[in-house]
Amino acid sequence: LYMPPERLHDREFGPPADVYSFGILFWQIVTREEPFLQHQMRGELAPFKKAVCEDGERPPLNHPKIKEVHSVQ
Repeated sequence: LYMPPERLHDREFGPPADVYSFGILFWQIVTREEPFLQHQMRGELAPFKKAVCEDGERPPLNHPKIKEVHSVQ
């Protein structure tokens, strides 16, 4: 789940892939929720891969806990 889209497609990757992974981990730490839980429950990689790589699905940034982090700045 922390793997960036480039790796899911077996493409070359660089620092932006690390930023993606850090962002997903940061989201999970701040919200105390599992990212992409709807895909984890199915246990299938293909729908998750399509959602993240083709549809651009990401954890929601309008989560109340994320808003709290923004207000600290």
